[in-house]
Amino acid sequence: FADYPYPIEGSPTIDAGNNNPHGGLATTDILGSNRSIDGDGNNIPDVDIGAYEYDPSWVAYAATNPSKLRFHAEFGGSPPERQFLSIRSVASAAANWKIVEEIPWLSLENDQGAVTTLIEDIPVYVDHAGLEPGVYREELSIVDPDTGLLYRNVVVELLVNRTHKVPSADYDTIQEA
Repeated sequence: FADYPYPIEGSPTIDAGNNNPHGGLATTDILGSNRSIDGDGNNIPDVDIGAYEYDPSWVAYAATNPSKLRFHAEFGGSPPERQFLSIRSVASAAANWKIVEEIPWLSLENDQGAVTTLIEDIPVYVDHAGLEPGVYREELSIVDPDTGLLYRNVVVELLVNRTHKVPSADYDTIQEA
């Protein structure tokens, strides 16, 4: 989960920081949480590496990756290969999730479920049939279906290209034509 900035249960950054850095230690992290929390369960409240402190008391919360999906398709050609949206819980408790989207050229193999700390990869497909060449940009939202809490918006971008071909054997390049 390279673009997810918060520590996730089991991360090597949890409780691995320096409790006595040169210049001192802030009492809170960037979100205002206590800077020294026992995140690894050894009863010693050590600081985490990074700007965010992991708190094992967090309720189930779904983390997703990536924050953007980019598809490339050839006008009149086959649909692009599927891509995956990965979802997992940041805590040991399962997190319920639902993907909300109204993108006519996008389909999901599964649009809701519950996830634990194991990563679930959701196949994402696009069908560009009927679309003109151009860039199509939409968002889908991953939410908690029970509370409506937004976990993350994911940008979905589809680039439909048109292939330019040399019109006849009289020209070597498209520029000469």
